[in-house]
Amino acid sequence: MTAAQRQPFRLLTASALDVARAWTLKERSRQCWGDVSPRAATTFVPRWCWHATHSRLQPMAKVAGLIRTHFVNSLTDLTHHLTNAGQEAVNATLQGVKRTARGVRNVAHFQTAIYCPWGGLDLSPHESW
Repeated sequence: MTAAQRQPFRLLTASALDVARAWTLKERSRQCWGDVSPRAATTFVPRWCWHATHSRLQPMAKVAGLIRTHFVNSLTDLTHHLTNAGQEAVNATLQGVKRTARGVRNVAHFQTAIYCPWGGLDLSPHESW
């Protein structure tokens, strides 16, 4: 936060409003994801989840439960910087081939249809001289 943002934040956190507690939890969670070290996340997230569940705000408690459930996966992402986006892209391409290959007579033809999107083959008709 900038210096200009800190003063209103302090005033809001001192108030007893529900929105103040929610905003405080949101801003504190942003601190964790800005500091992307697995060690810092391991110490910060359980404390944040405790504060969220004890804030008497049902939506924040629900988010804390969700974060606790998937925290191991988040640590894996912070450690290895890997996602399953590549696998999802391959699966989407395979599903597209599967939709367009209806009526394929045998498995060998289906396998050939699978290889076409990734083989770099241009199967569109061309004029020959």
